[in-house]
Amino acid sequence: MDHPECGEFSGWRIPDSIGGAEGHQYDQRGATRKLAPELKSLGATVVLVDGPNLVDEAQAATGGADIVYGIDSVGGETFSRMLQTLCFGGTLASYGLLSMQQPSLDLSKVIFNDIRVKGF
Repeated sequence: MDHPECGEFSGWRIPDSIGGAEGHQYDQRGATRKLAPELKSLGATVVLVDGPNLVDEAQAATGGADIVYGIDSVGGETFSRMLQTLCFGGTLASYGLLSMQQPSLDLSKVIFNDIRVKGF
């Protein structure tokens, strides 16, 4: 293949959840918007809110740079959109299902872009 594999530890990472482990139900998108300034003060370079335009917004926010690693605790459509943001050779790790929705897995993206999906 003539696609360069993205660097194992270089590039951008994209986590999809803040908080939530305490079992509280809340509007994840609203919480993210509200906490964006605090997350940036703690070192977040960019804070995005999940939605149908996540892939385009992530590419715009990173200047088209490789997103090498995704960390998913939400599942459902969020998992599927995060998978679409990853570069060739990227990894998506999943450790939760806060949305209580099973994600769909785009096998063509996984196979032809050498994406790794891991659980922990």
